[in-house]
Amino acid sequence: MSAPVETGLTSAFGGASVLLQAQLGTGLVLTCFGAAVSKSADLRKQLEGCRWEQAVATAASSVSSGSLLATHALIQVKGANSDILTNSGLGICTLASLGSLIAQTTGGGKATKACEGIKGVGMALLLFSQLPSGIELLTASAFIRAVLGCQSVLALSSACSKGACNVCSTLAEVDPLLSLAPIIGALALLSNIAHGPASILMLPFQASLPCLALLALLLALRLALGASSVESTAKYALDFKVEGSGVATSFQKLVSAIVSGILLLMALSLAWAGCGIFKFSLSTTGLTLQWGDLLVAAAASVMLLLIGTHVGGFAFGKIAPEAQEPESSPINGIEVSNGAVTAFGGKSLGLMNFMATIVTPTEPIALSMLAMRLSDEESESGILFLPFKYGFVLALAGVVMQVVSLFMFFAAAAGAPPTFDATGTVLWEGKEAEPKILSTLRSLIFLCLSAGLFLGCLGLGFFTFAANFAAVAVALMVLAPPSTREKVLQVGSIVLGVLFSSLDAFLQAQRAARAAAESARAAAAAKALEETEQKAAAKMGPAKSTASTSDKKKSATSKKKSR
Repeated sequence: MSAPVETGLTSAFGGASVLLQAQLGTGLVLTCFGAAVSKSADLRKQLEGCRWEQAVATAASSVSSGSLLATHALIQVKGANSDILTNSGLGICTLASLGSLIAQTTGGGKATKACEGIKGVGMALLLFSQLPSGIELLTASAFIRAVLGCQSVLALSSACSKGACNVCSTLAEVDPLLSLAPIIGALALLSNIAHGPASILMLPFQASLPCLALLALLLALRLALGASSVESTAKYALDFKVEGSGVATSFQKLVSAIVSGILLLMALSLAWAGCGIFKFSLSTTGLTLQWGDLLVAAAASVMLLLIGTHVGGFAFGKIAPEAQEPESSPINGIEVSNGAVTAFGGKSLGLMNFMATIVTPTEPIALSMLAMRLSDEESESGILFLPFKYGFVLALAGVVMQVVSLFMFFAAAAGAPPTFDATGTVLWEGKEAEPKILSTLRSLIFLCLSAGLFLGCLGLGFFTFAANFAAVAVALMVLAPPSTREKVLQVGSIVLGVLFSSLDAFLQAQRAARAAAESARAAAAAKALEETEQKAAAKMGPAKSTASTSDKKKSATSKKKSR
């Protein structure tokens, strides 16, 4: 394991922890809030006519860059010495992200723009931080810095200009490619942890190189060669479609070939890292799978889900029909009816598209597990934080159950479009008609996700998590208008009541199930004992009768002799 690293706010690991806590904490609040909305009619009535989903999504977008910044920070922790540009840039980005979250929550438009501009400055500083050692970390860092540069331009442009410029619209179009940066960085970290720093011989196998080439090609096509757009299709996010006139459209096949190369190299990188993380042994008793560090193995499992979704989406996207746009835009971008959510506003999408919505939010979970691995959490925090350390593994178990449930639905539903609850778990039927086992499964998934995220955030740093929560809560109470504060307090009290009542009902159901099982076992044991006694009595019956007959004969013989 690596040596313990600094955990202050201005250090690389401290900034990564705070950013990941803010991102995952926002997701935890959204998960609990959405689950409460689906369960409480009073809460739905309280929120009637309120665009709450859009408001929460807007607040979550303010910390959406946390995965990218955390990936850069972890690569610096693993492969480079701490320098002033890294610490200053991450400190600025961390404070700006928290400020943007508070501003979005309290409805401050100008404050949000100011925070975004400050974040853009912090990202610009990170471009010039010290380069890491190891060819896999170096190439991944190069792609991440390119993405940071694009994000810095977007942040500064949104803060300074009122309208969208050509460069900003182009960067928005290639956002699916930019979003690959955390995955590329996590793969590099896994490979470095499993095999150590790579040599120059591994350069052709780095997925970050074709990512850089594709980014440069798309920007050139859009800004220099006359392409009107390079937007991705609805079938698969990286399936970019070049539109326009002139020479630009002739590069369509090259774009598709580079995307195929990116996915192939990502799969090879994961397989290479997996060879060092997992150990297979074949013996007479069967095949045995072993791994060294559970957090690293769990992070690799998350990468398997993410890359499998990308590969499956690309493969099925080539044969699937084009997705149809909805006729009308639903409220908040989703359709809500009795707590059921129809994803994508009714678009006709395939299995991989729905799976992507479940798997994509797990990126910060993988990065958080790698962060705790790099920080040597166990030796620094002692046995007290040991349960928190593996909280994200519990959350991963919930995600796996969500994926399995989705596959089961597609196997049994015969083409019917799925609906989802607030956690992203598929709903099989209406709530009243849903089988009890599936309802229990959804409750178990929610428990794994919420408890896992909460424990994991505590594992990243108890005091920073508490400080983040307190800062947002205090700012909301101080800066928000009185009507907003009153609404938030009312909604918060209902949400807490629903969650605690649901937890109590779940625990009571589990206790009742255990009591019923114990009663059944006791009844079975009593019945078995009774049957054993009956059999024993049946065997003893003939013996007793034989003995009594023998005694009678002896008595008669003795009487005759006495006569």
